[in-house]
Amino acid sequence: VREERKGLNRYVFSGKIVCGECGSKWKRIISAHVPRYICSRHVDDKYACSMQSIPEDSIKAAFVTMMNKLIFARDQLLAPYARMIKAGGGKDSIRRLSEIEELLEDNESRRKQVSLFFTQGLLDPAIYAEKNDELVRQSKALSDEKEVLMAATTGSHEKNESLELLMRFTARKTMLTEFDDSLFTEQVDTVIVYSREEIGFRMKCGPVFRERV
Repeated sequence: VREERKGLNRYVFSGKIVCGECGSKWKRIISAHVPRYICSRHVDDKYACSMQSIPEDSIKAAFVTMMNKLIFARDQLLAPYARMIKAGGGKDSIRRLSEIEELLEDNESRRKQVSLFFTQGLLDPAIYAEKNDELVRQSKALSDEKEVLMAATTGSHEKNESLELLMRFTARKTMLTEFDDSLFTEQVDTVIVYSREEIGFRMKCGPVFRERV
């Protein structure tokens, strides 16, 4: 069925990309023969929004990476979320959200401390890079869990349907090797551009998953 739907929408991202800086929709352009997306407000007035364009292929690659991470972390991330959706959130979710906030604050403090030690010459560059990367990964994992928990507290019929489709897809454990436009349309509500290096996919089942581009 998914294969049959491919190609129905010529530009799968049309109307789906929004600017994280000004909130405007992004539009498709061709620059140096390369399809790209750019903030429409930036095009009208580059001083009103500083966001630069992003290659279409980079957005597609980020989606593939994000979906493969969900497939890999299905049991750790999606399955607990599905249980919370069915349970309607609850005290456990609220308690965990509080814990995550504390862990994120601690993570930020540790990153600042590591950075300070490095600038003072107390840390070798290689050790600094290793410790900082580890803290960044921990922060990303906590932020993703926070997003999932927050989304789980507000359920809806449409969200449940989308989540069921996502659970079925990720249960196959088959990693994506290329962009699937029908899967994107089925699962993603909006693409949020935070910077030229990071975008977020707001899923129809609730959470926003950030990915590097």
